[in-house]
Amino acid sequence: MSLQFYFSITEDEKKIFNVKEETLKIAAKDVASAYSPKSLMGGSTFLDYNNPRNRCAYLYKYAAIHTGLVFNYFKEMLDISPTKLVLDYKKDIKICCLGGGPGTDIVGLFKALAASPSFHQKVTQVTVLDLCGGWRNSFKHIISRLKHGKVEGVPASFINSSNFKADLIAVNLLEPLPASIVKVISNADIVCMVKFVSAVIGKQESVSALKVILHIVKNWRRQR
Repeated sequence: MSLQFYFSITEDEKKIFNVKEETLKIAAKDVASAYSPKSLMGGSTFLDYNNPRNRCAYLYKYAAIHTGLVFNYFKEMLDISPTKLVLDYKKDIKICCLGGGPGTDIVGLFKALAASPSFHQKVTQVTVLDLCGGWRNSFKHIISRLKHGKVEGVPASFINSSNFKADLIAVNLLEPLPASIVKVISNADIVCMVKFVSAVIGKQESVSALKVILHIVKNWRRQR
């Protein structure tokens, strides 16, 4: 994943929200600490991404890495499992990302899907469910770049803008889920929870939350 892509997103965020280099350096240390192995295992990874300096620091340090991981794993799934065959039979594809703030998961998934012509113009909806609604500005810019072919490996023709919908919904996935959120997850053909699982793995309530989400996905598979 090109670092330049997320560098441009970071620069937009810095200008819009007047984030200074001095505060960005401090935030970069906070973000690195939050995603250290010790913090991940202890369940203390929370950072307030409604704070623009934290968003900029995450985009700068980890966004490209996160996207690359999602791309590599999903591309491997498409290559060695029946996943591609299942998705090929779909008339359209809806994606739901649990966590993933600005849309880093979506970029990785799109890059993997775009490698197969059969998936072009097939994704009709992407939804990010994230605790911090402050990601909306970055999310909007990332989706715009995807639509206009500004992401390497994802041509503008991959998305049919006339029937494509993208949303970021602020929700705490560790709390009881509203019916509207359950519906979003249930209707998705691809549910990506890489960021969500890594962020909550050390929290006591995470096991219950994961069970609820997996139950929703299991019921979805039965219905289909």
